[in-house]
Amino acid sequence: MAPLHGLLARWTALPPGPLSEGLVWANLMLLGVAGARWGRGLGGGAVGGLVCGTLLQTASVTAAFVHIGAGELLHMWWIPLGLSLALEPRGPLPLAAVLVGAALTSFYAGFMLALGVGLLALLGRWHLGVPLALAGGALAAILALVSPPLPIAEVTDGVFDPVRARLDPASLVWPGPRASSWHEQAYGGGQFIGALALVLAGLGVARAPRQAREPAALAGLAILLALGSGLSIAGRDPGLPLPMAPLNALLARLVAPVHFPVRLMALACVALAGLAVVGLARAPQRRRTLVLALAALSVAEVGLRQRADWPWQRQGVTGFAELEPLQSADGAALDLLTAVLRRPRDRRAALLSQMRHGRPTQAVALERLEAIWPQGQAAVRSTRLVAHLAALARGASPPEADYRASLSLLRGTGFRWAVATAPLSGLPDGWAARLRKVCGAPHISGGDATVWALPAVAATPDERATWAAEHAARLAR
Repeated sequence: MAPLHGLLARWTALPPGPLSEGLVWANLMLLGVAGARWGRGLGGGAVGGLVCGTLLQTASVTAAFVHIGAGELLHMWWIPLGLSLALEPRGPLPLAAVLVGAALTSFYAGFMLALGVGLLALLGRWHLGVPLALAGGALAAILALVSPPLPIAEVTDGVFDPVRARLDPASLVWPGPRASSWHEQAYGGGQFIGALALVLAGLGVARAPRQAREPAALAGLAILLALGSGLSIAGRDPGLPLPMAPLNALLARLVAPVHFPVRLMALACVALAGLAVVGLARAPQRRRTLVLALAALSVAEVGLRQRADWPWQRQGVTGFAELEPLQSADGAALDLLTAVLRRPRDRRAALLSQMRHGRPTQAVALERLEAIWPQGQAAVRSTRLVAHLAALARGASPPEADYRASLSLLRGTGFRWAVATAPLSGLPDGWAARLRKVCGAPHISGGDATVWALPAVAATPDERATWAAEHAARLAR
């Protein structure tokens, strides 16, 4: 999800908590610097750059991306960096390199930047077609070398984006109540622009319509596409199709569709901050102080009224310290709760616990990635042991059975541990007794997790071959 963060994590020795916090701050600083570059490129000078960077760092979409915790969304700084390069009389290579970097580290940042550069090209900067073509060719070559073919994107009734993942036009100036859950923040956060920010953008258009033409077009296109495949009003779809519908159908065939069009508000915020800078630069000297005051009040309005709760959540790893001894162990860990229950809280616990124990697991505990690559979960769920644990979790009473085949298959795949991200007392009824009979006493117990060692199984080659064939047949069904 965030390959740039992953590389930095591999190159540093920081614990996950401080590393996560540091990456958030680093991305916010880069956003401010890139935003200042964008503001200066629009003629705002040093003061305009400072205003532009501040508006972007304090935007509601920035707060939403931090709260969601998806690392790739924090790379929003690629957008103002690339757009500022598009305004400069440079050769095509710097912008092409930024386009490639954005696309490889963040699908949304790459898509929004390409969209913005493409629009600038259509508005008369025809030379920008060269870096777009170079970046497209480079990405096609890179993906052909390193990426396996992806399955068809998930779709429901021809729609890739749910209603709750679209911009509600009223939310631009009226954010609604504070998000009461992570999912509300993930889907609805970042929509609020604020009345004062729109006034500042309007001043830019009124004061210098020619200079404001490009950022105004960028803002309009971004907001239009953020509305999604169909208009959403108060969480309802009245059935009015919008341009994102055919665009998403095309993207689904080429790379991947936009499941969260509301995230295109990042491009809108970059463009609106640019319009504010245009207005500031063209304001009479005696009124610049008033424009600066409006910008400061706009920051306060967003901070006080946007949906993300305050203070912003910490990006640290909490709990599961008892799993650290597994870091020096061999073999993969079977995460039992994500294999059986599939609850959002279990997915989050699986991610946090893996940061502690460092063992490979059967799947990345992110719902969308699991939907694209379901093979790992399917393989473990089709074993008798995991199927019986699932039945116990549903309240059924599966009879005790010979689980040698399950243990042989799991160990043959590389699993040596079964991890439950809950204490013994927090497991579904019957789990503790069943696992004790199969695996013996827990290897780790207490705190937030329980771990069993998967025992070796004595079996003939014919038995193992039969078990593997039966397992493959179950998977084929």
